[in-house]
Amino acid sequence: MPDDLISNTLVWLLQKLVNFIAAGDDVPETLSPQGLGIRQQELLAYWQSLDEQFRIWHEGLPLSFHATAIRSPTPNPEDPRPGVEEKWFPRPMCASTIQSYHFAQIQLLHNKPHLSTSHPVPTPKPHPYHPHEPLHHQSPARPVTASAGSSLAARHASYATILQRSRGHAREIVAIGLGRADEGARIHAVQALWTAGLVLGVAGADEESGIGGEGVGGETEGWRRRIVGLLRGIERDVGWASGYRVRSLLELWGLPGDWGGGGGGEGEELDREGEGGRQYDALGI
Repeated sequence: MPDDLISNTLVWLLQKLVNFIAAGDDVPETLSPQGLGIRQQELLAYWQSLDEQFRIWHEGLPLSFHATAIRSPTPNPEDPRPGVEEKWFPRPMCASTIQSYHFAQIQLLHNKPHLSTSHPVPTPKPHPYHPHEPLHHQSPARPVTASAGSSLAARHASYATILQRSRGHAREIVAIGLGRADEGARIHAVQALWTAGLVLGVAGADEESGIGGEGVGGETEGWRRRIVGLLRGIERDVGWASGYRVRSLLELWGLPGDWGGGGGGEGEELDREGEGGRQYDALGI
């Protein structure tokens, strides 16, 4: 199948995801006339179907959708920014498509329906994130037999797994962004980078707080600077409005609008925000 048709297939899956998110709990009452939780079960079944369709799409990708060059980070104890891989793809369209895939996975994970905690459910066993192993091989859960009353623990484990996998996908988004594809790919990266900022801009549970200032550790501060730098660079180099996404992230993080505006270095461009119009994005949620 040609690369453009493969990319169009992802767009089709993204549209299905948008419809699922927009529908929410708006399921006909006839599916659950007695309030027995059937609606949530139907939503979860559809979510699982979507998850499977994304998995099949990703597993069937040809070599053109896999990074041809990866530059591993060099540890620097004096640099608070996290070591981040940089990934290059044979075609900018392929890089943009894979970046959109990781963005879709974050949205899918954070919109997973949950059944009532009053009913035991299989307990997911989280897996560590391995940057060199394909994410679709890193199964989100290995079902085990749930005993009565264990559903709350299962829900907690499910949330932890969602956060862990989301951070893995967000790292991939940043790695592709650092690969500096052409203008078209960078334009389409705005929404994905903003989403990565929402995920990585919050301190992880295992991060030592307070190292990097502003109440977060050095790792989180490093992710913030890289993502803000990439977003500002899009508007500076291409002229495509991305400053509104930067302002959104800085407001969420409680930082001033000129934060991270200097210092140079990779991924840290000077801010030249204009009053460019905001582009409408169906997944701007």
